[in-house]
Formats: sequence, structure tokens, C-alpha cells
Amino acid sequence: MRLTSLSLALAAAAALSVPAYAHHSFAMFDNTKLTTWEGTVERYDWTNPHTQIFIVVPPSAKDQSTVGRWNIEGSSPNIMTRQGWNKSTLKPGDKVTLVGHPLRQSSL
Repeated sequence: MRLTSLSLALAAAAALSVPAYAHHSFAMFDNTKLTTWEGTVERYDWTNPHTQIFIVVPPSAKDQSTVGRWNIEGSSPNIMTRQGWNKSTLKPGDKVTLVGHPLRQSSL
């Protein structure tokens, strides 16, 4: 249940960060693709200008193209707080499923 809530919260935070378009370019992301990363939190940085979730996707992952260590960029702490997140929402060792747009230069 917590994993589903976490996935939904991340999707909502991304969707509600539309005001960020006023001063950020998202051209580096491939908005035509969605990637799902299923792994374990290695580190969670609650810092400006964007939160960072470092995860490790194991070799047993369904999508072999996502295996490895990843740095997933989230919204600002301000936006994340408004969505119910805080600096202790994620802890090292937590199992997560994250869905987002991959980088254009990525092989995903």
C-alpha cells in the first residue's frame, strides 16, 4: 500500500509542478516516453533547487534497461511539501517504484 501511495504521490508531484515551466526547460527529458524504475533507495536528498532520489535497480528487474544506480530528480522541496512529502519520506533501504520521463540522451 505504501509503495502504491508513494508512486501516486510522485506522479502527482510531477504533474502539479507545471508552474516550474515558467523558469525551467524540460527539453532534456523525452516527454514521449515513461520509464518505471523499481529498486531500493540508496539516498534521498531534500535540497534546493530539486530533491534527488538515488536508487539501485537490481539485476532481477523486469526492465533490464533500468538495472543499475539512478539519480531521479524530483520537484523542489517547496512543491514536494505541498504534496505531502518531507525530508524523511524516503529512507535508505526503502523499496520504491518511480515513474518518470527518461533523459533524451539516455539509451532508454
